[in-house]
Amino acid sequence: MPSPGAWPSCRAGRSLKPRAEIDVFNTHLSWRPEEGALRQKQMADLCRFVEAQAKGDMPPIVCGDFNSIPSSDEIRMMTGEAAVAVDGLFFFDAWRAAGHTEAGFTWDAINPLTHAALQPNRRLDYVFVGNPRGDGTGHVTGTRLAATEPVNGLYASDHFALVAELRY
Repeated sequence: MPSPGAWPSCRAGRSLKPRAEIDVFNTHLSWRPEEGALRQKQMADLCRFVEAQAKGDMPPIVCGDFNSIPSSDEIRMMTGEAAVAVDGLFFFDAWRAAGHTEAGFTWDAINPLTHAALQPNRRLDYVFVGNPRGDGTGHVTGTRLAATEPVNGLYASDHFALVAELRY
């Protein structure tokens, strides 16, 4: 049993579309930079949850605020670049799968809501997509950052949004 606070915040939903059921999971992992070990436990719990719940026709989609940089062990667990939490379960990082070579910072000092934290620019938010089906369903066709500009002088969040487009 994980220690208190070890469980990630996670939401799941199934969208019933005309052509396919889509399982989408959203999470928010521990935010403190020094809590990589805790985030690894949270990621393992999340992967077990996704494995048990995902039943849709498309590969599962897991997105949210992972509070982890791309080279962290917990992100590498998701992408199969380190030992995966569930045998055979891995995900593509949509940002990289779309061919982006730039960092794609979702936490960026141009956003004044980040200033109090005194943290460097980083990518902390992700859309992960399970292995595409043989017909290409679930293949990442594009990604972009969103909500990167203020509206009426205000930013929507301290994080920028990440939008992913998938073959459906």
